[in-house]
Amino acid sequence: MKKLATLFLTLLFLVSCSNDDSDAQANFLPMNVGNYWKYDNDRIIEITGTVQIQGDLYYEFTRNHLDTQTIQYLRIDGNSQLIEGNPLDPGKKSIIAKFNANAGDEWWTNADEEKKVTLIVKKDTLRTFYEKTYNSDGDYIYYDVTEYIKNFGWRRPEIRIDGEVFYFN
Repeated sequence: MKKLATLFLTLLFLVSCSNDDSDAQANFLPMNVGNYWKYDNDRIIEITGTVQIQGDLYYEFTRNHLDTQTIQYLRIDGNSQLIEGNPLDPGKKSIIAKFNANAGDEWWTNADEEKKVTLIVKKDTLRTFYEKTYNSDGDYIYYDVTEYIKNFGWRRPEIRIDGEVFYFN
């Protein structure tokens, strides 16, 4: 009986310690074609396709803002980092977010040192990043704050994930 109790406690300990956070980290920006994040009818981000860049699968995020449309290619790597790539410049990559970083961690998005990101809030269901952009002289230009909600991605009033639409205040 003692051996059975010891075995049970050992298994319980192993299960509780093997909580692999990497799957949870990847869920901060669900990537499937058709998912979208919508401010209003004039501002929407939608995953419209995929592309391979140097053997890695990137999702094509089409951003419509008023009369302007831009495309951004994103993926989440094995370290729970949100990576931006460009098929026209495959060697250049930027680290947009580090979902497994600690609050207070900061990094430059790329070697050009144009944008510095700091993880300012790390909760089970929320990551908030503060991004400062600099000009070529190293002068601070502006900042942005980006929030990711676990299983929903960017905080927006209307979100569609895997065909289901969700509304937030």
